[in-house]
Amino acid sequence: MSEERSDRRSYNQVLPILRRLLRLLAPYRSRMLLSLFLTGIAAVVPLATPRLIGIAVDRWNNGAFPEALLFPAIGILVVEVVSLILRHFKEYCSQTLVERMVFDLRCMLFARVNRLPASFYEKSPTGKLATRILDESRAVELHFLGVLSALVVAPVSLIGIAVVLSMIDWQLVAWAMLPVPLLYLLIALSARSIRRVGRLVRDRSESLSSTLHEQIAGIRTIQLLGGEEAEQDRFAGRAADYRSARGEMANVTSWYYPALGLFMGLGTVIVLLYAVWSGSGREMTGGEIVSFIVYLGYLYGPLVSLSGANHALQ
Repeated sequence: MSEERSDRRSYNQVLPILRRLLRLLAPYRSRMLLSLFLTGIAAVVPLATPRLIGIAVDRWNNGAFPEALLFPAIGILVVEVVSLILRHFKEYCSQTLVERMVFDLRCMLFARVNRLPASFYEKSPTGKLATRILDESRAVELHFLGVLSALVVAPVSLIGIAVVLSMIDWQLVAWAMLPVPLLYLLIALSARSIRRVGRLVRDRSESLSSTLHEQIAGIRTIQLLGGEEAEQDRFAGRAADYRSARGEMANVTSWYYPALGLFMGLGTVIVLLYAVWSGSGREMTGGEIVSFIVYLGYLYGPLVSLSGANHALQ
């Protein structure tokens, strides 16, 4: 029951934290909108590639070689070049945006720490404070950029892929969506474990960094009192705790991501079996079949990205 209350409390804390981070972006509203726009366009443009591949396959099967393959080849090249340019500007805008936000965050945290009473520093290790100001702002820099991209790219990609697949065969799309509840169930069941172990890793990392900072800062006193071995044992204990937490994280993720891959592959198997059983595959050209299978590989990616964004927020 207490674990459930903790999970509910953590979910209730996510939105306020996200709102506070978004307030840091208020001075850079125009740059943020430009970054979101480029991110959305960069997610849509590559969706043309599988269709161009399908056109090339159909022309190959019809014996239109080599002249008729020139258009799909040039089209794929144009799509890749445009995607490269869009990704470049998107990454530049996003990185500079987050760097400015993190700069403001670090200055705000340091100003807040400076205003705390002296009694606070007597109870809080300086190493842990330094870790919180530097490392956690760095974590915001890494995770916030990924979350921001996922919240924009995933819905745009999912809608675009669903529309393109429906234009080919909407019934196959319906069958392809059958593994989605299983994916959601897996994500929901694993979220608590990943969140718990992730926090354990963070706490153990902070403890290890704090111990190292304190030992280096007081190395002269340690050597004067002959406490080198005791401090080495203390540091080894912190390092062993951190290694244990990382091992627990590896144990969770080693099952989670392969299971995601299994359910994603299950969708392709279901579609192919239905196409054979219903005979709808006979009505599709070879190029459409190739395009459909490639798009299926894209279909579940946005769902996984959204789950990763949820884990990062937790």
